[in-house]
Amino acid sequence: MARKIGFLVLFLLVWVAANRPVVGQNADDFRVIVHPSNPVKSLSPTIVSRFFLEHKPTWPDGTPVKPIDLTPDSLLRSEFSVEILGRDVAAVRAHWRRLIFQGSGVPPPTRKSESEIVQFVSSNHNAIGYVSTRVARSAEVKVVTVTN
Repeated sequence: MARKIGFLVLFLLVWVAANRPVVGQNADDFRVIVHPSNPVKSLSPTIVSRFFLEHKPTWPDGTPVKPIDLTPDSLLRSEFSVEILGRDVAAVRAHWRRLIFQGSGVPPPTRKSESEIVQFVSSNHNAIGYVSTRVARSAEVKVVTVTN
């Protein structure tokens, strides 16, 4: 009996692992976007993370970065936070609460929809945001490759 249960558990684990989407392969995965005039073509996850977690991040040319975030209840924000920032949304919010309490930071502004993110990025030369792959393909923004 214990052997059958062990086999069933192993089967379920393999099935779950095989059916879990991999980042970059799911049609609704996020893409990092910037203004079309931004010369940056690729960024590391570490740099993108700094842009979203530091108080005054700057682009390589020294101009200030204007990150824009989706609201905390967004599933896309949750995926972005875990995959790029290396922490869940609650931990990111706690990070910003600490900085606010210390008087040393303000979190990126948020928008309720991906279309609002696209609008912000397309109208701000130093902006960076993220949207689903589907939205990024049809938007008037530049998709930046995020590579290690």
